[in-house]
Amino acid sequence: MRKVVVTGHSQGLGLALAQCLLGQEVEVLAISRSSNAELGQQYPERLRQVTIDLSRLDELTDWLASDALARFAAGASQLALINNAGQVQPIAALGAQDNADI
Repeated sequence: MRKVVVTGHSQGLGLALAQCLLGQEVEVLAISRSSNAELGQQYPERLRQVTIDLSRLDELTDWLASDALARFAAGASQLALINNAGQVQPIAALGAQDNADI
């Protein structure tokens, strides 16, 4: 079973990516500051939505400390991350940035 984590899924490009994956029968863990009720109603069996503001490192750290990600990943033949959530600043190579800035 293919599984994908998509951040920033509630609108725009992230929403389009999630819809495309779900339409291909991929299981999606969608992480965003807000959920998308319509998407949740369309794909209740393959979509899990998590409401987290990824710019708040404390929220992300608490969620990662739970077993939610491990439970989602269990049984996956392929697992991918599409990190669509973000901001324009700072612009630098990943190796030159602080983890909290990313």
